[in-house]
Amino acid sequence: MTTDLFLEGKVSVAGTKIHGVAIHPGMTDHKKDKETAFKDARKYLPDRLKNAAPTLEGKPIFLDHDPKQPIGTVTLARWDEAANGVYYEGTITMEMAQKVANGEITAVSVGVNPWVKGGGVEWLDGLAPYGFVFEELSLIDPQVMLPGDPQAWVKLMEAIRVKCEEARQHQIICVKCGGECSDSNMKCPSCDGLVFTVKEDLPPTEETETPKRETPLERLRRRLEK
Repeated sequence: MTTDLFLEGKVSVAGTKIHGVAIHPGMTDHKKDKETAFKDARKYLPDRLKNAAPTLEGKPIFLDHDPKQPIGTVTLARWDEAANGVYYEGTITMEMAQKVANGEITAVSVGVNPWVKGGGVEWLDGLAPYGFVFEELSLIDPQVMLPGDPQAWVKLMEAIRVKCEEARQHQIICVKCGGECSDSNMKCPSCDGLVFTVKEDLPPTEETETPKRETPLERLRRRLEK
């Protein structure tokens, strides 16, 4: 993700609010071994994930799907077209936040319950749950297991804001449409896509001539070419 541009290395943790994408459409399994991978593998279709997305909101956050290790709560969940997945925000303990900030934990996984009214599992070139709800979100310790969806991720929102403040002057640019956004809540008001922060040079002093200001798209293109 482009957020890696300003979360490289270790950062100071200003808080415990996180965000990310919990799951994308496709096959998921934790790849422990061939037998358990087949047993755990599930096929998630886009429309079914979209319908289930709101049920993740308010659910607990565990470490490695262990109910005995509660570490937080999901505060927001919705389907994100730009990310093609279930976007979430939440709060976690300071101890876990530090591990996320340091890059020790970068992945998440969801707990799904298809055994609710109107739900179940069918075979569609794989076991495909339908009518399911999300029961929990887990941060995944890579020393314990691998995430079912290798593209699911977690980042610290407060760490992002710390970097913005250190830059003193910054622009929030949408990855999808290239438009400028008014704050660092990581959602574009124009197209509802995810956004990231581009650090600018410090403001010129009174003695220096004000340089020509780049447009957001020119700045984005220049940085991607490096």
